[in-house]
Amino acid sequence: MQHHSAGRLPQAERSYQQILQSDPNQPVALHLLGVIAHQTGKAEVAVEFITKAVAIKPDFVEAYIVLGNAFQELGKLDQAISSYAKVLAMAPDYAEVHNNLGNALQELGKLDEAVASYCKALDIKPDYTEAHNNLGVALNLLGKFDGAVASYQKALSMAPDYADAHNNLGVALQALGKLDEAAASYHKALSVAPDLAEAHNNLGNTLRDLGKLDEAVASYHKALASSPDYAEAHSNLGIALKNLGKQDEALASFRQALAIAPDYPEAHSNLGNALLSLGHPGRPRFRLPPSGSVWLRSDYGGLLDVLTPAGSFIEEGELVATVTDPEYPGKSMEIRTPTQGLLICTATHPFVTTGTPIGHLLPIIKGLKTVRRRLDEEGLLVLSGADGDPPWREDDDIEDISVEGVWEGGSPDAEWGENPESAAEEEAEEADQI
Repeated sequence: MQHHSAGRLPQAERSYQQILQSDPNQPVALHLLGVIAHQTGKAEVAVEFITKAVAIKPDFVEAYIVLGNAFQELGKLDQAISSYAKVLAMAPDYAEVHNNLGNALQELGKLDEAVASYCKALDIKPDYTEAHNNLGVALNLLGKFDGAVASYQKALSMAPDYADAHNNLGVALQALGKLDEAAASYHKALSVAPDLAEAHNNLGNTLRDLGKLDEAVASYHKALASSPDYAEAHSNLGIALKNLGKQDEALASFRQALAIAPDYPEAHSNLGNALLSLGHPGRPRFRLPPSGSVWLRSDYGGLLDVLTPAGSFIEEGELVATVTDPEYPGKSMEIRTPTQGLLICTATHPFVTTGTPIGHLLPIIKGLKTVRRRLDEEGLLVLSGADGDPPWREDDDIEDISVEGVWEGGSPDAEWGENPESAAEEEAEEADQI
């Protein structure tokens, strides 16, 4: 016990293990091993040890408390509540357990029950600052902002440097529309805890509501400096940047938020609104209806070497791949394209047999100038939006570049880039040249 009290956890753990070697069912040793596991972030191990302890000693109050805390850390809230209930059945005046029970109920969304638990804790221990703060959080979630403010102020009257309470007070004041007072509360929180990311983020929200967008952006950046994976701060930064007219930076912030939290609905909504504000309601400026794709097939079996990447615009007779017979390593057969067009895809398996498709070609005989304008320096077609060009257009703004042949499968709508000259005008121009 002396090792444990002094914080020498490895030595304490060895002592408890030695006790269990002599008496495997010693409940106190099992409990204390669970406590060490909990202290070192091994909640599942803690649950294992303490479950054994309470099975041996069912009235072990202290063990049930740690068990409840471990369950709560694991997100097993029903089990946590059950553990706390067992404690309170044996020790109904245990204020800390009423508070912990309130936290578990709050996480489950049972806010009225959480409020009742916090109130019981405060009836037993009126100067329990953490319970006052937690009561305020529950009241705030219930929309009872005045009550939340009173709870936070009570906590701060007893603990003036309680940074979380200052931050939470700011949230309630902001909900009441008292923006200057909210900002003052966030500043107090940050004077105590300069790296409190939530306070920086919340201050940014208040400054944004006050129209101080540059200051809001600075606050969000401070939040992200403290917590780089703070998805909400990335999304809020995007809103402020959008309001400043910095659309590209705003889009990057919304996308970063979604990279961190793919199911974050507000970030999805913010990203969609930002894209709409750029005037991108629908579809691309031109598309290639794939009504004439053909398979390129190998007339030989052997090892395949694809020389032209998918997405390339290729000319008639251009070398696409070679096939080498393993029995004759020095001899390779060439596969060339029968016509000009877009190579939609290529085979990835290194070995082919006679008749195996090695590529999918979309022949193009019209609108060639339009398509060639969308090729990069390596002859690859640039996808819509890949170069920063808006990827959405109204249907009336789209030009269809027709091709000939019989469709053999694949995506029915290849949507790429802008069309500075309509396909109809280009066809007329090409006809004149002929």
